[in-house]
Amino acid sequence: MGAAKLQRAVELGDGWAPQGANHLTFAEMVKRAIQSPAFAARERPLEIIMATPPELDPVQEPRRLADAIAELDTIGATMLNVRLVHRSLAHCLEQFEAYAEVAKGTGLVQFAAP
Repeated sequence: MGAAKLQRAVELGDGWAPQGANHLTFAEMVKRAIQSPAFAARERPLEIIMATPPELDPVQEPRRLADAIAELDTIGATMLNVRLVHRSLAHCLEQFEAYAEVAKGTGLVQFAAP
């Protein structure tokens, strides 16, 4: 199921954004995909986009967020899908700022100058 979608992404796509399974399952799938002949034949890198858990509050739990980002990096993620739970625009912006501060320098998050 998910492995077939990943293989299709390796052969034909630019990226893969898995949904639903646990990170250990994703880690094994990514490991197998990277070792495949189709992956070796790619002319461009495959982006692997994974999400941090939405229940993490980067303001209150920056260490847990840093650990989650490190885990995704270990799995093989090349980009992060940021998910935040917020109560207002101000709260959302506060969380984005805290997320950015934690994520700086991880290699998974790149910030363009305005």
